Amino acid sequence: MHSTHPLRALVAVAGFAGAAQVAAADWQFNPDVEVGAMSDSNLRLSETGNDVSVAGAFATARLEMLALTPLASFSFTPRAEATWFPDDADRDEDYVNGGAGLLWTRRGRTVSSRFQADFDRSVSITGNRASVPGEDGELGNPDDVGDSGALDHNRVETISLREALGFQLSERHALEASLGFSSRDFEEQAIDDDVSYVAWVGSLAWRAQVNERASLALRGRALLYDPELVPVETQTLGAEGEWSYRVSERLDSYVRLGVSRSSYDAEIGPEPGNRTALVGGVGGSWQLRVSRVFLDLTRSIDPNSSGYSVERTQLRFRLDRDFSERVRGSLAARLISDDGPAGFNERRYGLGSVGVEWRVTRVWSLIGRFDHTRQDYDLTPGSASSNAIRLSVNYQPRRAAETRGSLLD
Repeated sequence: MHSTHPLRALVAVAGFAGAAQVAAADWQFNPDVEVGAMSDSNLRLSETGNDVSVAGAFATARLEMLALTPLASFSFTPRAEATWFPDDADRDEDYVNGGAGLLWTRRGRTVSSRFQADFDRSVSITGNRASVPGEDGELGNPDDVGDSGALDHNRVETISLREALGFQLSERHALEASLGFSSRDFEEQAIDDDVSYVAWVGSLAWRAQVNERASLALRGRALLYDPELVPVETQTLGAEGEWSYRVSERLDSYVRLGVSRSSYDAEIGPEPGNRTALVGGVGGSWQLRVSRVFLDLTRSIDPNSSGYSVERTQLRFRLDRDFSERVRGSLAARLISDDGPAGFNERRYGLGSVGVEWRVTRVWSLIGRFDHTRQDYDLTPGSASSNAIRLSVNYQPRRAAETRGSLLD
């Protein structure tokens, strides 16, 4: 699998997509820089007792360029992350990550569009594990990166593209379509841990507005997953029904239930038997006067760096609460259970996080965060856990006084 200058390609797409909006757009530059100290009792989640405990400094930067018009928005956000562990024994654990994300939304009288693109080059410590649920989480669509949980000395390039279209057919009926592409390319590959792959996903749905707040949808889904080391291609087709209830941006909920069937095409050797699985989800998001609650439970068929597509059951939770105009606290958790075909090393992963932020001024804030992570593989003896602490200073010069920050992102 080869990725030729993906960051240049993403920049080119960004320039082309945004060119039409430059003349009429209101442009903003929104930097977000964080610098601080960190420690982790088991950085690589080792299950063999060879824990790698580190302590040192870290820095992250997100440099958003945002253009706004009455009917469209366009953002391009380069990002970087680096660590420094001064102990000689830990120098091999230092890392530098980089990437960029693009989001382009358009809204017309009967057609809406949302295009997302992302490029990431990172070490497996961060690129092959699920992180804390972000403050901008989307109900029913977890921000999965195809993580297998293998945190060895490796690097991975991840590219993802997704276009979602909405067509308003009448006052009560709409058509929704989406197409997505993702690829992961590891410097060194290992079956069950770090397998490069290409995946295509698509969906088509018909939605009917039952009343002002509730709607029903019928959706078909398709997934094509092609790993590099494992000579077995997976095709998955599914159908589902969904009920959504939305009062406003402050209250949103849904229930989804369906079934999917996966078939396998092996280049050599026997083919695994077809698998049928229940898929779906249930969740809600509530914006209260001083709090925001996000809770989402999903079960889906996802591409994965283990070399197999997996049946992933996932719970995401996040609570943000303002204790005063300057102090905010956050609780977040993510639980994952990955199941696959015969011979797959089933995985259980859990991450809990608690954080607090004190806004010293409108643009400067102090942040503290504690994470506890646990991981267990069915076919691997033992389990792994780690405790991590971060203390940092955050700088956001264009952060609005009433805007909530992102403690746990």
